[in-house]
Amino acid sequence: MIGSHIHERYMQDELPTRLGGLAADLARIVSFSRNPKSAPVVSSLFEESRFFVEWSVPDLIANDARVEDAEKLVNIQRGLTGSGFGTTHRTTLSRAHNSPSKPSNGRMRYSKCPAC
Repeated sequence: MIGSHIHERYMQDELPTRLGGLAADLARIVSFSRNPKSAPVVSSLFEESRFFVEWSVPDLIANDARVEDAEKLVNIQRGLTGSGFGTTHRTTLSRAHNSPSKPSNGRMRYSKCPAC
């Protein structure tokens, strides 16, 4: 489990810096996954990355122009968990968004999440 001190430290940075940290973790997962002896490190990076997504999504949703980016992050988080969403945003981009519509580009667009 990730400690509150990591959450507090992570949230001190601006969103672009936080997303850069997430990107670095994902790159480390790819790199370290090539060596079976790195399994404990990879497992730790998976957990940390899931939390980084969890903590970043509300800021992306708060900016209506970044909702699609938030959706991409949640899809990454799904891949990291292997089965579903994280704890807080389990419903953020699914049923909590109550007015989906399809714009002309064919991508799903969601209203701002009322829970965030």
